[in-house]
Amino acid sequence: MKKYFILIISFLLLYSFKPSDCSGKGGVCSLNFKEVIKTEEGVLKGKILCKRCDLNLSNKCQSVLFTEDEKIYDFCSCSKKNKELEKLEGKNVKIKGKFCQLKDGSFQVHAESFEILKNEN
Repeated sequence: MKKYFILIISFLLLYSFKPSDCSGKGGVCSLNFKEVIKTEEGVLKGKILCKRCDLNLSNKCQSVLFTEDEKIYDFCSCSKKNKELEKLEGKNVKIKGKFCQLKDGSFQVHAESFEILKNEN
């Protein structure tokens, strides 16, 4: 009986853990549980691309923001706006929100709002 009690408590603790929303240095990103080393708020412009099909950087399809300065930002699962952005593959966008750099050198975006930009020819 004691083993079952410990098992149930362990299960509840494991599934009740929720990482932070990457809100600052030292936080943990809920997308991939990596440490955040820098967070900035502002505006970024870029294009929504597929990490596999367009950039050949992954074995699976994943929408990312490819910025004008050629940085790649993953969409963190913490933001509800990111779900909408992921569906805009091929579109140029301007995103207002938080932008995080992770300890492994990768970047993530937490969109507060966004605007679809007209394609410049």
